[in-house]
Amino acid sequence: MKYFLPFVYGFSTRAKTIVYKLSFFIVVFLPIFFISVYGNGDFFYTFPRLIIAFIALYSVYEIGYIFNDTLTVRFEKKPTYRLNQTERNKVERLSNLLISTRIIVVIVCAILLDYLGTEHLILFIAMLGLLDICYAAHNYFRNRINILTIFLVLLFKYTTVSVLFLKTEDYLIYLTTLILIVPVARTIEFAAKKEYNIKFLENFNYDSFRVWYYLILSVVFVVLTILDNRFIPALMLSVFFLVFRSSSIIILKTKDLGGKIMKIRKNDSQ
Repeated sequence: MKYFLPFVYGFSTRAKTIVYKLSFFIVVFLPIFFISVYGNGDFFYTFPRLIIAFIALYSVYEIGYIFNDTLTVRFEKKPTYRLNQTERNKVERLSNLLISTRIIVVIVCAILLDYLGTEHLILFIAMLGLLDICYAAHNYFRNRINILTIFLVLLFKYTTVSVLFLKTEDYLIYLTTLILIVPVARTIEFAAKKEYNIKFLENFNYDSFRVWYYLILSVVFVVLTILDNRFIPALMLSVFFLVFRSSSIIILKTKDLGGKIMKIRKNDSQ
């Protein structure tokens, strides 16, 4: 069954189309890769270890996906089914084996990283464990507590891999950068969901928010970079995301291309 392979389940349920796969690469992998390589300074040391670490990270994340799709949906009033009935039945029947396989993948990745002499491995493993716990809590609760749990899930998702490649004294700047670039923004967007009924977010405009968020973040990092050049990668990432989000809005407003993308989004959400 294809779902035993790393990434296949996540891509089959959360990133079905080329648009979403490209978005995954830009929004998830790219910031982690950039900060890890920039912070370490040695591409040839970082890249192979980063790929192994990212496989381990995503395997843990897929465990959360499987729990959500086989267990959590049973207790939701309006569950989101990401697979057809036949595929859901297969996944439910094999869920324990699918999860066990991913645990084995994580163990193998940890052994490989240890063999390659990767630093901070214990911290990396501990953070993977915390990611799993936070995702389990996120799947358990179905109220405003989920705003906190999604932030914690995203925090560990974006920082866990990079701890392997950064100097301890650089953790504060680089990990804070990763947290601000996506987890904080995504948490605010998550909190704006109608089900949480947060009044000051009632008329939330996702596209406008993203542009303003990265514009403000870019201005802040310009000032910080003038004071301390260690903020250069933070500035580079924030400007990149500002351009990316602004370009996305322009593309969506282009009649033909925007219509096609919206159609893909609609089909992908069904």
